[in-house]
Amino acid sequence: MSGTTLCIIDMQTKFWGCKTAIISKVIHEIKKASRRKDPIIVVEYVSFGSTVKKIMEAIKKSGCDYTIVTKHNDDGGDEIAEACIKNGFFTPRYRLVGLYRSACVKETAKGMAWRGSHMPDNIKIQISLFATTDEPFMRDKETEIELKYISEVYHNIKVI
Repeated sequence: MSGTTLCIIDMQTKFWGCKTAIISKVIHEIKKASRRKDPIIVVEYVSFGSTVKKIMEAIKKSGCDYTIVTKHNDDGGDEIAEACIKNGFFTPRYRLVGLYRSACVKETAKGMAWRGSHMPDNIKIQISLFATTDEPFMRDKETEIELKYISEVYHNIKVI
């Protein structure tokens, strides 16, 4: 294990952004996690269907320990913290991939940064620009500025 937990956010069948390009990029991240034997947490937004079949197949094939959690709002930080406690997925880094960069990915990163005693000390939260996408009405520049701001406010969040 390399010390990273891969968190796959909202890669579900009923989300508009769940298209072939982003699915391929998330699968690429799963393959990297597999080489390092990193644990994986799949976060699903309630009522938006199940995680895309190709992604679940890649996770099962990876040999990584994984769990699936359900969240009821944009911030999946509580659910990730509970999954870490339940499954022993305490690593110093958490890499967030999936949908949507300006909403659930960002809110989950902020939520995790605020968790304090529920998360390991001094965690690093990475938001992958490669393996996240945004809602169709968001402009890349707006999201880029907002993510830069949160990475300055929350010193343990890094946008890579």
